Amino acid sequence: MSGLLYALLNPIVQRQNHKINIDGSIPFFITAFATLSVSGADRIQILGILAGKEKLGYINEELKKIVNLTKNWKMSLGEIANFLAERTPSDLFADFLSRLGQATDSGQNFDEFLTTETNTVMANYENNYVSALYSFDLFKDMYISMLLAFAFMIAFIMIMPILIPVDMNV
Repeated sequence: MSGLLYALLNPIVQRQNHKINIDGSIPFFITAFATLSVSGADRIQILGILAGKEKLGYINEELKKIVNLTKNWKMSLGEIANFLAERTPSDLFADFLSRLGQATDSGQNFDEFLTTETNTVMANYENNYVSALYSFDLFKDMYISMLLAFAFMIAFIMIMPILIPVDMNV
C-alpha cells in the first residue's frame, strides 16, 4: 500500500520541489544572464555557460535541454523556449521562456529584452518578498494576540480566588 502511495505521490512531490527550486533561483539566473549578455557572446553560448552553474539548481537542467536541442536537433531558440515553457513546473520560468521565445521570433534586440526582463523579474520577486513579509507580520500579530490572551487568562485565574471567596472546608 505504501509503495503504491509512494508511486502516486512521488512525481507530484518531485514536480513541486522543482518548482520551488526554480522560483528561488530565478533572480540569480536573470542577473547572471543579463551580466553575461554584455560580453557579446552568442545566446546559446551564454545559456551553455549558465547550464554549467550548479547554483542555479534545477534551472541548469532546463538550460541543458535548450542547449542540447539547439545544437543537436538544430531547432530555433524561439521554438525551444516555447516548447519548454509548456513543460516546466514553474510558472515564473514558463513566463520567462515564453517571452524569450516571442522576443527571439520577433527579432527584438537581445540586450533590450534582457534589460526589460531583469526589471520585470526583479519587480515580481520584490512583490513576492513584500507579500511574504506582510504574511509574516500577520503571523507575528496573531502570536502577540495569543500571548496577551494567555497572559490575561493566567492573571484572571490567579486573581479569581481572591475576588470570589470560596469555602475550602466543604
